[in-house]
Amino acid sequence: MGISIALEAKLKRLCDLFSQKTQRAVSMEEALETLTDSYLEKNDPIKKAERNLCPDRIKTPKPGRATSAQVIHAVNLRDQTQCVFRYSDGTRCEERRWTDRHHVKEVANGGLSTVENLATLCSGHHKYLHSRVLR
Repeated sequence: MGISIALEAKLKRLCDLFSQKTQRAVSMEEALETLTDSYLEKNDPIKKAERNLCPDRIKTPKPGRATSAQVIHAVNLRDQTQCVFRYSDGTRCEERRWTDRHHVKEVANGGLSTVENLATLCSGHHKYLHSRVLR
């Protein structure tokens, strides 16, 4: 893997800091692994949901209100932040990037931001479903 000189300097500094903290020599690979684990623990929506979801705190939302963090966490855990669109052969879309939360019953038609009424869709399938509804 090619990296810039600036990034290499940062990685060496990371190794120095991690070695100091653990009181032993740390390889660049070990430092990268630790950095990656730390980033995922803090920023991965599934990890956040596992840390913060309290099922007893999920309340029925009022119409027009923003989606609560508890509902978002529950949807992320259920869908694993992956598009839930199913193709005609039954396989599931594998997209995990560029995803949106889709209201199965539209808010304009009385749909609420509940776990049951939300689905994770990639932007392509989200647009596809809305274009079908408009026709």
